[in-house]
Order: sequence, then C-alpha cells, then structure tokens
Amino acid sequence: MDSKQIAILMMCWQGKIPEESTLMLYQQLEEANNDDLARLSMISLKNPIIGLLLGIFFGYFAIDRFYKGDIGIGIIKLIFGWLTFGLLVSY
Repeated sequence: MDSKQIAILMMCWQGKIPEESTLMLYQQLEEANNDDLARLSMISLKNPIIGLLLGIFFGYFAIDRFYKGDIGIGIIKLIFGWLTFGLLVSY
C-alpha cells in the first residue's frame, strides 16, 4: 500500500475515529491492496458528536438518521414518529 494514500486517508478521518485505534488502523491499511484503499476512500465518516446531538434534539424528526445516510431507516422512523403523534393527539 502506498504510504501517501494512507496518510491522506488518515488525515481525512482525523477526529472521526478514536485515537487509540489510529495505529492499528494504519497497520491494517498498510496490508490492504489498492482496490480496498479505493473503496475506503469513498467512505464519508460522520462526526459521532454531531450525530448524538442531532439524535437528542431532533431525533423525533429522524434528522440523525438522514445525517448518517440511513435514508430508509430515517423515513421509517419519521413515519412511526408521526403515527405515534397522531395516536397521542387523537386520545
């Protein structure tokens, strides 16, 4: 594996992976082939703190799921949220 490509990936993921896992991840990336590296470079990691805050404050509207890219689960969560709201209002 090209050390330049690994360094670029590690810089992109800085702050999005736990620091204690950085060395282990670097070693595993050195053993990976170029096809795996190309697939990994397409992954966009989200900040877990932002996801947590969105879940706490806007979880009812499924904003946290849409942020993470779980569109299908977000739609299902949104539908169930509106259904429970409708049931609560109707009583």
